[in-house]
Amino acid sequence: MPPLHNGLGDQGTVAAAKLAGADQFVVGNGVAIIAGFAQGTASIPEVDGIYGPGPGGIAAAMSVAMTYGKKSVLGIGPTESVIFADETADPLIIAHDLMNEGEHGPDSSSILVTTSAGFAQKVEALLWQFIEETEEKRRQYLQHVFGMNGKGAIVFASDIDVACDFINWFASEHLMIVCDDEIEKQVLAQIKHAGEILIGDDPPFSAANYGIGITAVLPTNHFARAFSGVTSKDMVKYSTIGRLSKEALLEIYPIIKEMESYEQLPCHVKAAEIRLSERTI
Repeated sequence: MPPLHNGLGDQGTVAAAKLAGADQFVVGNGVAIIAGFAQGTASIPEVDGIYGPGPGGIAAAMSVAMTYGKKSVLGIGPTESVIFADETADPLIIAHDLMNEGEHGPDSSSILVTTSAGFAQKVEALLWQFIEETEEKRRQYLQHVFGMNGKGAIVFASDIDVACDFINWFASEHLMIVCDDEIEKQVLAQIKHAGEILIGDDPPFSAANYGIGITAVLPTNHFARAFSGVTSKDMVKYSTIGRLSKEALLEIYPIIKEMESYEQLPCHVKAAEIRLSERTI
């Protein structure tokens, strides 16, 4: 974790990590710390896995660490979200949901996709009203995100199919679906790519980030097309194990012989034949 002004780590981060079972902490941040974890130094232990969100430089450093045999997941950060909503949704709530993810920073993506032009206009009007009521630092972030040079947007789609095509192309970190029950079924049937999917009126993005218990370390930058969020499964590796009797080897010997004849690897079939022969030393 990055150091505070007093040189120590953030107390909340330390407390949460300790509750989760951590017993060693490194105060530091950035590409240099990832290099330390990959190689090991006098003060930084070498580790088997390096995970965490960050900008492009962090993702690049973790990709290099993987070449040293360190497990990692790329494409994490900056934050991005998509909301699919129709005219049955509450525009006041949706405006706040857009701000929920937009306030992370000026590089955040926060997008509403809707098939209702009237609903889009209502959300836009409320969004700018609520942004003006936000405290200064976050207001500046939100003004940039939803301004001309930001990554926030309201997208009007001509129909549900077009909306779902865009959502799957974007493959957002967070996806929220708030619409009529019948349309919800249609959308869910078509959505293939999203790090996290929240359904219905009640769960805000903040509930998923803080309280539901699902992972909040999710793929961004289209990585949700091929990757899932980081969970405890990513901290586990396994070995495949096999045992054969001679009878079982005899049964699959024709497969070995056929594959060897195609790949032209004679020592492969010889290793099987020697086990099946009545050999003496």
